[in-house]
Amino acid sequence: MGKYLLCYFIRYSVIIHLSRSFKGPLHRDFSILLSSSSNPVKTINDLFLNNFQHPTIYEVIDNGDETKTYIRSEFTITPYYRWDNSARPRTETFPPGFRMIAHSNDPGAWQGEEEGEGNLRTECCLRSEEEVDCETWDGLHFPTAGCDYVEIIFAMPTCWDGKSIGDNNDHKSHMRYTTNGKINGPCPAEFGHRLPQITLTVWSTEEYNGGIYQLSDGSDIFHVDFYNGWKEGKLLEILDECPPSGSADDGFNPPCACKKLLTCNEAASGTVCDADVRKLFVDEATHDIVELPRGSCRGPKLLSKSWTALHDDLFGCDIERGFECESEEPAVCGSIGTYPYLQKQFCVGRANGAEEKFATFWTIARNKRKVLGTECRASICAEADCCTRGPRRTCTNTGNRGLKKRGFTQRMCGNGWKLLPKERRKQRACTNKGGASCRVKDCCKKRRKLV
Repeated sequence: MGKYLLCYFIRYSVIIHLSRSFKGPLHRDFSILLSSSSNPVKTINDLFLNNFQHPTIYEVIDNGDETKTYIRSEFTITPYYRWDNSARPRTETFPPGFRMIAHSNDPGAWQGEEEGEGNLRTECCLRSEEEVDCETWDGLHFPTAGCDYVEIIFAMPTCWDGKSIGDNNDHKSHMRYTTNGKINGPCPAEFGHRLPQITLTVWSTEEYNGGIYQLSDGSDIFHVDFYNGWKEGKLLEILDECPPSGSADDGFNPPCACKKLLTCNEAASGTVCDADVRKLFVDEATHDIVELPRGSCRGPKLLSKSWTALHDDLFGCDIERGFECESEEPAVCGSIGTYPYLQKQFCVGRANGAEEKFATFWTIARNKRKVLGTECRASICAEADCCTRGPRRTCTNTGNRGLKKRGFTQRMCGNGWKLLPKERRKQRACTNKGGASCRVKDCCKKRRKLV
């Protein structure tokens, strides 16, 4: 099992029913593994058969004659699971058959893990040999200017009522966000069960050209549908036995280093071509069209299932293959992922213990080729192999929003406070956000009132 990890575009949602069309948007169906096996679990895809869906993204072309053409944009997804075992109630696993839909305008979705940020954000990023420079917007935003790639990042709620699995309601009302938006935050009354947070990253696989884009449902509200397919008991093993590698500040799980439970899928498949989708699932055009499908009663019905098992002969055109597992020894940092991935998701978080006075954080060297080619000391690369430790965070190099060349300033102190002398600021550690930024009381002293 685990060979076919299918991705394809249709206008149906398994959240509702496999044979009934979903009212409104065109979706991209993810991770529907249609074969089964009694073989022992060996790969991550043997552990879960989850289904993720989000509205398809279209580029809108004005034809100049009062008509438009909708070009389906090439986006793919990466789902992340986040949890904090120190939080109470303790994180549980998704029950069998569990499903949910989360919208970016749901109650509580406006506040996320970081202060001032919601659970949905958009990034438009430019790559160079040395770094990745991203412009970020809170919420859904399609920039009119181009960039190398766009990412849409949406975090789903985690607090569950412990009763409904989402099959007898609107697929939403059994879930809530924490009251403060944080992974380890309090759950609202009547929602006393904590589940792992699913953070879905939707990113463009081709260069983003800018222009006019829209979701397939025509709205500016993003949503994600999730249908649980974890093999019963396996997610619990990961929750219990796969602690975050290195610093837990980034909170993303499971880590690649959890080798005893997670290994690479040696035969992962990629995206099914449109011709095979129309032959096997539903005969409806979803690319380069003049009108987007609308409503639950329009369009063709799902085709009857015509196969009993997936095999290569079933497909008339070549499936775009997924990534290949790295098997070279010794392991190198490039086997973990691309330089942008290392920079944004691996070399992050605090690099020393919270008990140490001055915080240091993982960063990455600017020599891209050298970083990717660095040999790791074990078969599983760790932060210490591929990342470097940043400077000690003090008031002379850190501001109120993170690392800052000149450190804290009088303007940041504000009225009623006076900036400490530079020599004293060198000795003052930052205490905000685990040492990532400084507070006023770290770097300033209250002015004396004149009597």
